Amino acid sequence: MADEAKPEPEPDAAKKVVRLPEPDREAQQAQIQELQDQIQGKKSRLDEIRALIEGKNAKRKGVRDGSSELRDELKAIRGRRNGKIEEKKAIRAQMQELKRVDLPSKKDQPKMNAEQIVRKIHDLEQRQHTETLTLKEEKTIMLQVKELRAQVGAVSAFAVNIEKLKSDRESYDVSRKSFSAQLTEKDAEIDAIKAEEEVVVAKLDKKNAAADSHGSDIPELIKEREELRPDVPKIYEQIKALRDEFKKEGDLWWETERAFRTQERAADQAKWEAQKDKRAAEYEENRKFRYDESTSQGDVDPYDEDKSKCDVLTAYLTTLLPAVAAEAVVEAKTDHGGATLMGKKGASDEETYWNNLQAKSKKKKGKKGGQNKPKGDMTHPVERLNALNDLGIAPPFSMDDVRAAVADVAKKKAVFIEKGSKIAKPVVREYRPLICRVQVMPVGDKDIKIRIEPVGM
Repeated sequence: MADEAKPEPEPDAAKKVVRLPEPDREAQQAQIQELQDQIQGKKSRLDEIRALIEGKNAKRKGVRDGSSELRDELKAIRGRRNGKIEEKKAIRAQMQELKRVDLPSKKDQPKMNAEQIVRKIHDLEQRQHTETLTLKEEKTIMLQVKELRAQVGAVSAFAVNIEKLKSDRESYDVSRKSFSAQLTEKDAEIDAIKAEEEVVVAKLDKKNAAADSHGSDIPELIKEREELRPDVPKIYEQIKALRDEFKKEGDLWWETERAFRTQERAADQAKWEAQKDKRAAEYEENRKFRYDESTSQGDVDPYDEDKSKCDVLTAYLTTLLPAVAAEAVVEAKTDHGGATLMGKKGASDEETYWNNLQAKSKKKKGKKGGQNKPKGDMTHPVERLNALNDLGIAPPFSMDDVRAAVADVAKKKAVFIEKGSKIAKPVVREYRPLICRVQVMPVGDKDIKIRIEPVGM
């Protein structure tokens, strides 16, 4: 015998989970609705400011009619001025591309030209050939002649180069003066265009001043709009903070609620465990009672109902035979203990319906050539017809049919008696107390969990 399961000790009162009230969602929704109303109010004011600004701009636009033509004219004038400025820039770029030609200074120029050098060489050679010179003086003259002859080529090349430089300098001066004249001309054209621009700008300023008188408070409206716009996201942040706080409270409540329900289930389980032996005893007592009741009924023949049906049909069909029918007419005048004899006129509504349906069927069959015509006007109650149909016997419509039906019923009963005699007798088994219980529990959609627990006696 298995040991009795002892219930778990009840936790201490200090360790029991205290059930928290569920957070008030309606109060939280009321706070959020109040903030949403504030958002809607600020958005309405922003829409109103936008409508005011659009209306004032529309009025200013009416005052500024014709400004577009002036602006187009101003744009064309400035385009011409910019074109002249670009031309001026191109001239200045060409001017800057000119290379300045500088002539060498006097100190950088040779002191003698080529003719003077040749003449001096001739004089030195003449002195060398005509005069009596010391060796040192002769060497000095020869050295001077050598140096002078070396300078002749360089001085000749310098003379050619200096002439070219002078020509380039003259060309540079002429080009620079030409570009300077062109720049002066462009400056005069730009100044004339600026004068035209100032006239058009004055006209535009006049129209703008008139338009500003209709929109003088637009800056204040824009300032108010810029102050209101940041408030809407801030209120949305407050709503988000409220929802986050409510979620935290809800999470805390749900955690506590789950712990409380777990605690309740543990208490219920302990209570159930404490009463398990009592329930097992009651179940065993009820099981023993059902067993005793089933064994006290003895053998049951499954064909008893069919045999009873055969007896009832035999009794009914026998009353339809001539000798028995005459006796039935006599007995109809006697008291039958509250029983009612049914006929065509005394049949119930259901039997009348079936009799009429059968009569109509007979009439229809007779119209098609006179075949399958019934042998008589005999009718039967619905329950007798059902019984005959269950046994597979055709309903009789004549005395011969009745006699054949009685014989068929007797044969059917004999078959049922034979079948009942062949049924094996049930084996009487000894009652055994319940030892264990098997509990099958679904786990998900594709698995089961089986628990087997002993039952104490």
